[in-house]
Order: sequence, then C-alpha cells, then structure tokens
Amino acid sequence: MSRPFEQLVRDISASAYLIHKYVVGLNEYGFEHSQQVQDAVTFRLTVIGEAAGDIIDRCRSDLDHASSVAATADYDMPMTLKLFRRMRDKLIHSHWTIDHTILWNTAQEDVPKLNRELMRSLQHQL
Repeated sequence: MSRPFEQLVRDISASAYLIHKYVVGLNEYGFEHSQQVQDAVTFRLTVIGEAAGDIIDRCRSDLDHASSVAATADYDMPMTLKLFRRMRDKLIHSHWTIDHTILWNTAQEDVPKLNRELMRSLQHQL
C-alpha cells in the first residue's frame, strides 16, 4: 500500500529526531559499547531507508517533483536518498558486516543533514 508523501517525510523527520535523542551525550566509544543504542539507531536508519526508497519510487513516476526537490538542495538529494536506501538494505540483509564507526558517523552527520535538506526542500515547495 502506498503511503502519502507527507507521511514518508514525517517518517524521516521523526526517525532523525529519535536518532539524535538516542545518541545525544554519547561519544563514539559509548555508542560502540551500547548494544541497545546501536539497535535503536539501526532500526531508525532502516525506517529512513525505507521511506527514502518510497520517495525515490514516487519521484520516478513524478519527474517534475523530483526535479524541483533536487533543484532546491545544496547537494544531490536523489543520490542521498539512494544511499540511505542502500544502507537500509545492508542493515537488513548483511547486518553482521556493519561497521559501528559508519553507524556513528551516519547518526552524527548524515541523518541531521538529510533532515535539514529535506525540510528546506519542502519549504521551497510550499
């Protein structure tokens, strides 16, 4: 069942917020030694990746929308969404190969940047 675009964006935004909440006050060492936080961040990254994949699929069928979203971003939004989708696939299908440093860096840098850019792109749409 297809979900509304706005709900997909809310999924990303809510997951970005929760990831921040999980890691705030931790350093990389603390993250690496907390299985519970790693599991929570991993789950939220899979939610982001799933929503990103759905947005990509939706944009494929609406090229005008995809172009307008990409045009307002400072970086390649479609490529960033694809990377989050690929990360989701790896987290689900090859979880034993996950590098905790990559998870940490994604939680600290990539997730907040994606959320900011997605929100900014949506504001330009309104």
